[in-house]
Amino acid sequence: MLAVVAGAVACRSTATDSGQAVGDNEAATVDVYVGKLPAADGPGVIYELAIEKDSLYVLKTTYIEAVDGRDTTFVSKGRVEKDYVEAEYPRGSYELLKLEEGNEIIHFEVINDSTLCLLNENRDLPENESLYYIHKSK
Repeated sequence: MLAVVAGAVACRSTATDSGQAVGDNEAATVDVYVGKLPAADGPGVIYELAIEKDSLYVLKTTYIEAVDGRDTTFVSKGRVEKDYVEAEYPRGSYELLKLEEGNEIIHFEVINDSTLCLLNENRDLPENESLYYIHKSK
């Protein structure tokens, strides 16, 4: 699955300032985060988030056994917005990634350089937050 997300990012033909397509630029770096998160009414949701250094992203969400026992996948693309949030104890300040999915906004907190945590609609950490981590693939 990682290859599909990385391939989608690499094959996308978005122009850069130099006139080169992002997929054609060998120096373009993509960070890919992957994790299986809980689902309210199924075995889980696989998140695959590919972020290019210029903040373009491809988010692939696969709902396991969602329709008639088959996996259902949704793909969205856009630009990641970064924000720094001053929070009350115990979290302190943290970095936030914001992805806009049509009318829906998805927030991830940057836990460290290799881990993101999916936040709820109020930008709060979920209970059992480690269940909502996606990790940078190597």
